[in-house]
Amino acid sequence: MEINIVPVEGNTARKKIRNKSQWKRNVKRRERSATATRKYVPSDLNIKKMWKMYQTNQQDESLKVKECYFRNIFVKHYNIGFKTPGTDVCSKCLELTEKLKAEKNDAAKVQLMTTLRIHKLKAKMFYTYLREHDKNTFTISFDCQKNQVLPKVADQAAYYSRQLYIYNFTVVIGTSTNKFPKEKVRIYTWTENVYGKSSNEIASAVFHLLSNTNLEGKNKIRIMADGCGSQNKNSTMIAMCAFWLTTSAPKEIKIVELIFPVPGHSFMPADRIFGLIEKEIKNKEQIIHPTEYHEIYSKYGIINHLSRDVPVKDWKSFANDTMKPPGQYHFRFAECKRYYLSRVKNKPGRFLMRGEVNYKTDLGVAKSIIKRDVSSISDYDVRDIPPFQVNMSTLKITDVEKLLTKHFGGNWQSNEQLSFNKNILETNSDGGVNVEQSDEPCEHLEEAPAEDRQVTEGQAEGTELKYDRFPPRSEENDYYRSCRGLTEGLAGSSEQVTDGSQPTPRARGERVPSSRARSQNTTQDIRGVCSHDAEHGTKRD
Repeated sequence: MEINIVPVEGNTARKKIRNKSQWKRNVKRRERSATATRKYVPSDLNIKKMWKMYQTNQQDESLKVKECYFRNIFVKHYNIGFKTPGTDVCSKCLELTEKLKAEKNDAAKVQLMTTLRIHKLKAKMFYTYLREHDKNTFTISFDCQKNQVLPKVADQAAYYSRQLYIYNFTVVIGTSTNKFPKEKVRIYTWTENVYGKSSNEIASAVFHLLSNTNLEGKNKIRIMADGCGSQNKNSTMIAMCAFWLTTSAPKEIKIVELIFPVPGHSFMPADRIFGLIEKEIKNKEQIIHPTEYHEIYSKYGIINHLSRDVPVKDWKSFANDTMKPPGQYHFRFAECKRYYLSRVKNKPGRFLMRGEVNYKTDLGVAKSIIKRDVSSISDYDVRDIPPFQVNMSTLKITDVEKLLTKHFGGNWQSNEQLSFNKNILETNSDGGVNVEQSDEPCEHLEEAPAEDRQVTEGQAEGTELKYDRFPPRSEENDYYRSCRGLTEGLAGSSEQVTDGSQPTPRARGERVPSSRARSQNTTQDIRGVCSHDAEHGTKRD
């Protein structure tokens, strides 16, 4: 099959290109004007449902139409769209909206509407700061991506097993109105066997960015992040910013400003980067090595590896040694949305801090939050935290090994692509105390069966016995007899029990013991049990 290509003259080609670009500009202009007047209906509707509603409510048979005709009229003659289903909606907005629907009192409705409006105005004010462009201000915003799993395999068993995590902490330089080229995005990544995901890692990454950025012509640093207390909004981040301001920052930098959003309204520029990354990860059926994630990250930002490129410092201990606890600040730390750090003239190593509850009004007073016995925070060294000190969960290690065996076979250790997983399993096979955190509620600890109660080895005869869970329960055991007596004494302090069956009602006019008297009786019962234990040598934890 031959394809004949007819050449186009140069002038004609340039003319067509100009016309095409002009046509695109006109289309975009029309789209913007149409979007401004566009109306939206709830997300649970669609054109077919609306056609059925029209057919049901239309009484005149002559006006009923087919679905294709209804769709054609709807698309061409109406500027109506469908909302997308809400995800991660603000809890306070939902609460106030539902209260408004159920409220019947007009005065209460006005109060709820006012509260909801103020809440939304505060949320918009945060994004006003995020969009604000000032040539003298260096603005950064950051966030953590949801944990990505290793290995990522298309196996049903992977959904039910614990897996290793790789972390992605992304910092975007510039305001939200700017474009995000690769040079303006810093991606800090590490795996969970190297470091945890605490305030020390986040503060160390931000410190690395501030220390390795050209800040010529800037006099203010603006840091914007969500209000996660365990990572961003804490004294650890404040201590890091204060240390950088007093020791490493250029002399032109006068103020470090930290701004946090209203809870529930914290969409950051980094979330756009996460959306692009997750879209590409979703298209990959299998990811078994961290370098595969790094290849994806490198398309959207400059990668820095914790422990290899970025040292992690113990900022939390530094904050405890040099600064007052947040409860002793001259303002309420948790309620504030903005924090300002500034130097003290002629006093190196000293700084002042003020907090602002609102976004517009500046009513706070700048005071020192350094401890009295600390003359300068620059005299203190921030120690480095060595990597690979994380004790990973034994349950997670077991699940990962089972998953690898099931998916790749019993000889998966010989696969070079799985060397990362092999090293982790070998390193953490003799780990220390591992704690697996779970979202499941705590279950009641039942008493162990008699055959499961074992005496600890190495106990000599005649010495006090130690038990792994509970001492043997018997009628002659002093421990349980004392506990039973204490329980019956507590029960008898509130109501009299006759012959161990049903409580008898008090006679009319009988005086009920006061709470103070019951407390004294309880204290006496406890002292009696303790003295009984001391006489018989019974030990309690």
